[in-house]
Amino acid sequence: MAPNGCCFAFLDGQAVIASHFLLRYFTNDDLELHPCHLPVYQTDMNSRFSTAAHILTLLASMPEERVTSELIAGSIGTNPVVIRRQLALLREAKLVTSKGARGGGWELTRGPREITLRQVREALGEEASFRMHRNEPNPNCVVGQNVRGVLEDVYSDANQAVMRSLDHWTVAGILDRVQKRESIAAAKKARPRARLKR
Repeated sequence: MAPNGCCFAFLDGQAVIASHFLLRYFTNDDLELHPCHLPVYQTDMNSRFSTAAHILTLLASMPEERVTSELIAGSIGTNPVVIRRQLALLREAKLVTSKGARGGGWELTRGPREITLRQVREALGEEASFRMHRNEPNPNCVVGQNVRGVLEDVYSDANQAVMRSLDHWTVAGILDRVQKRESIAAAKKARPRARLKR
C-alpha cells in the first residue's frame, strides 16, 4: 500500500494506478472521501514487441519458404494489416526484407543469431516502452501531483534492466526454446499411458 491510500501494482505487463476506495476520513461523524478517491486508470504495456518477436522467430523457422503477412497473421492470430505495419518497422530497422515482387513473402536480413531482442525493441521505439497514463492528476491529491516524476525514475531503471536482459537473447535463442518445448510436448503425447491396476 502506498501513502495516501493509493495502490500501485504491476499486473500482466500493465502499469496500474488505482485509487483506494476504502480509505476515508471521518469528521464530526460525517463520512468524507479521501482526495485521492479517483477512478481506476491503467496503461497497457504495448504488445507490439511480442508480436515482432513472434514474426522474427517464425521467419527464422521457415528460411526457405514463402512467408507472407497472411501466413504470419494466421500464426499470431491477428489481422494481416497489423502484421504489415510491424513488418514495415522491422524493415526500416533492416531486420527483415521482402522477397522479390509484391506477395513474394518476407525473410530475415541476417542470421537469427545476429538479431538480439534488444535490436527488436529498439526498432519499435516508444511503441514498446513503459508509458505514463494520460489522465490529468487530481490537483488535490499529493500522490497524483508527484507520482509521475517518481514513476519516470522507476521506468527508467526498469527499462535499462530490460535492455540489458534483451541484449543476451537472440531470435535463434527463442527458436531453440520453441523447438525444445515442441519436442517435449510431442514426447509426452507419444508416451503410452500406464495401465491402471485393478
